[in-house]
Amino acid sequence: MDNAKEEEMAQPLIQPKPKRQHVMHEGFMKYLVAFEFLERIALRGVQTILALFLLESLHFSEVAATEIVHFFLIGSFVSPFIGSFVSDGFLGNYVACYIFSYCELVGHILLSVAAIPIVSWQTSAVNHVMVPMALGLVVLGTGALKPCQVTFGGDQMSHSFDQKNGPNTSDATKKEASHEFFSAYYMAMNLGTLFSAVVAPIIRAQGHGNYFYAFLMPACSMALAITSFWLGRKTYYYRPIPSLIRESGGDNEPTKRDGDSSWGTAEESAKLVAAVETSYMEDLKDTLLVLLIVTPCPFFTAMFFQTSSTWVFQARTMDGHVPLFGGFTIEPDQLPALNPIMVFAIIPLMDQIVYPFIEKYICPLPNLTRMVWALVAASLSFTASGILQMYINASLQEQEGNGLHAEQADVSLLWQIPQYFFISLAETLMFIPAIDWAYQEAPASMKTVVQAALHFYSAIGNVITIAVVAIIGSGGSKVTESFAFVVLGLFGTAVMAVFSYTYVPRQRRLAKRRESTGTEALEWRS
Repeated sequence: MDNAKEEEMAQPLIQPKPKRQHVMHEGFMKYLVAFEFLERIALRGVQTILALFLLESLHFSEVAATEIVHFFLIGSFVSPFIGSFVSDGFLGNYVACYIFSYCELVGHILLSVAAIPIVSWQTSAVNHVMVPMALGLVVLGTGALKPCQVTFGGDQMSHSFDQKNGPNTSDATKKEASHEFFSAYYMAMNLGTLFSAVVAPIIRAQGHGNYFYAFLMPACSMALAITSFWLGRKTYYYRPIPSLIRESGGDNEPTKRDGDSSWGTAEESAKLVAAVETSYMEDLKDTLLVLLIVTPCPFFTAMFFQTSSTWVFQARTMDGHVPLFGGFTIEPDQLPALNPIMVFAIIPLMDQIVYPFIEKYICPLPNLTRMVWALVAASLSFTASGILQMYINASLQEQEGNGLHAEQADVSLLWQIPQYFFISLAETLMFIPAIDWAYQEAPASMKTVVQAALHFYSAIGNVITIAVVAIIGSGGSKVTESFAFVVLGLFGTAVMAVFSYTYVPRQRRLAKRRESTGTEALEWRS
């Protein structure tokens, strides 16, 4: 007893903090980050030039081209459910990533073929059928790939972390590693978006109406993305697809015991079946709870995706001339490139300085709290947009009062920078924490489903935007429209704040279940 006390007293009062193995140093990271970066170049490359291709090369009407583009966007947010179904139900994330990557690659190749600059070919009926087919394959591939890609990467991070740091490491340290991975993932995504936003229009312009090379770039990028994913195959952890029931003949039958060809007694079998059914129902409840908590997300996406629509239209009524550096002009559709640039700068600033400072000196900042502040920042962006619109309207009215018919206000386009800053800040506060939190809180069997639901919420956000613009835009002013989104954002903020305050983390709920039942909770895996 005395020896134990002496050993305890001999220990230093301040124990050195164990060094955590950073996820970024793991072998699989470079392959997965390159995979996401190159796939994003392919997708955004198509999105950037699609409308003009339909209009100029295939001679669709503006209405038809607009409808096709919006179906393309909505489809890419709905198809993730297909990926989650195939991944969680049958093939697993690794195989699903390959299948849907090849599906997207075929779509990009068909688009390149459709853009071959032969007049008779581009006006043919076959080509007009090939383009929707190609777009459908791209939509299916990229949408279904998203949840599989995120979940597969998260599995690599979790397994690598447990191997290097041990399964008993604190939850806070695990969450830090998880945030590190998803931040890198999201930075790769934005870097690919920025690359396409800059390069794709240049290739299109250099082609002088020839879109073949503009679509060849996404096809080549997607091929490189698949190659990168394949090169990392020896560094990946492959989670077994089958679950507790893989050797059984049906979904509700128990598994065989290791080293035993029998199923055990009838009583043991009945207990195991009941445990499996109970575990599955608990997983289902946990999944529905996660989906409920993120229901305010569509209020954010309703505002976020307007950077490529209403904000561009607002920019068209502003003065794009910049007198600096000898003078140059910013086109209305060029300013949205500020968003990925700002995000790329904000992410390391938040991760390395802001978050650590707030958590050390002010208060904890869990993911749900960050999502609350994301909605606040998005609301501020539309407050800035609404105020700017008031100045634009006043300038246009002043010019009309002087007998001038002007389509552009005497307001510099650079005044849109504040609203782009707030929406970019909101993006980093929303998307990374949402993906990270959903992965951590979803049951293992339904992680991919939850990631698919997050993309579906983005589709709902687009529907909200269309509805508000249709209702207010027809008879109201742009100022009213902007402040309507501020109201929606503040409503979403209030709901998310309530959810953030009342939510009990899943690990704590599982611990309570173990205490109440006296047994270890089963983890249902698909």
